[in-house]
Amino acid sequence: AAREQRPHCGRHLTREEWSAQAELYHSDAKTPMQPDEFPLFRALKGEIIRDHEVMIRSPAGEFRTHLVSGRPIQTGNGQNLGAVAAYYDITDKRKLETQLQQSQRMEAIGVLAGGVAHDFNNLLTVILGYSEMLLQIIPIENAHRDLVLQFHPAGEKGSSLPRQLLAFSRRQVLTPQ
Repeated sequence: AAREQRPHCGRHLTREEWSAQAELYHSDAKTPMQPDEFPLFRALKGEIIRDHEVMIRSPAGEFRTHLVSGRPIQTGNGQNLGAVAAYYDITDKRKLETQLQQSQRMEAIGVLAGGVAHDFNNLLTVILGYSEMLLQIIPIENAHRDLVLQFHPAGEKGSSLPRQLLAFSRRQVLTPQ
């Protein structure tokens, strides 16, 4: 005679056994959750949990971020029979979000650097243009010509800065010198 096969769910862990096996932390990954704060145990008390973020620490010490949803299992008259909780690991998703935010910040810095480079280049163009005009009209024997000869090369040397800033804003590889 064939026997009816029922799926085996294993034995149910007690609250103490469950909390001894799992190290749950609040989303700050610093504050440990007390067993009564665990989403499963909150659901056992009749609470519906939706997308609650928790950190679970592995035996190796690595933290994984999980979204937890849970709900009580009740009879038609509201008597609690148990609870179910689903843990969804979103660690990789959070890492990608962090990388995207970092990339967006770097892009904003690049745009700012490009704007600064253009403004700085415009100022240098005026300085260099006037110094060249002064060098053309000041006689060679004039003592003030030496002053102009001092700041003109400095302006030319400073013109490398806007090029470096523009290269950074375009994500070009720079060779520091």
